[in-house]
Amino acid sequence: PDPGSSAKRNLSRIQAKGHTMDIFLSWDSDDLNRKVKRLSLSDDVAQIKQMYQAVDRANALWHSWVESIGGEIVSMDGDCGRATIPATRLSELPNIREQYSDAIGSPLSVGVATKLAQADRALLVAKKRGGDQVVLYTQEVEGELAEKPADDARAVVDRLAQSQVKKAELEDFPIFYHGSDRKDIAE
Repeated sequence: PDPGSSAKRNLSRIQAKGHTMDIFLSWDSDDLNRKVKRLSLSDDVAQIKQMYQAVDRANALWHSWVESIGGEIVSMDGDCGRATIPATRLSELPNIREQYSDAIGSPLSVGVATKLAQADRALLVAKKRGGDQVVLYTQEVEGELAEKPADDARAVVDRLAQSQVKKAELEDFPIFYHGSDRKDIAE
């Protein structure tokens, strides 16, 4: 069976019933960090700064959309984040994802679910499937995660976990940046 078929049915049910419940989104760019690493190895500081300025502008896009539809940003760190949005507004996600991806010049993967942990897991599967897609959490997601994880999926788990670390704790790790006053340092 098509792994996305039950996700599409679940999404259709959520939208058809007009639920006012909130759903969780978890997103991450697919190759921005690799681009930054390559630029760092070639000492292209100016280009790295330009990339992260684009990320800041793209994050403003997410923030504006989420707030305008009555949602809430849960976390946002560089090119990954989490939010809640009304389920009835999910049909707008492909457009926002495309705008964000265009703004940062990198494909974007998104996980969608009724629980935050499930959205994170759906994001892992989106990465495992090659990225540049939206995955709605279903039981098929658990089956795919039970298989050997792809390297990109492991990296996403690490990045999502790192985004939960408090700013004060990041002082010990020079590879991280802090909000708008961040230093453009590659991972």
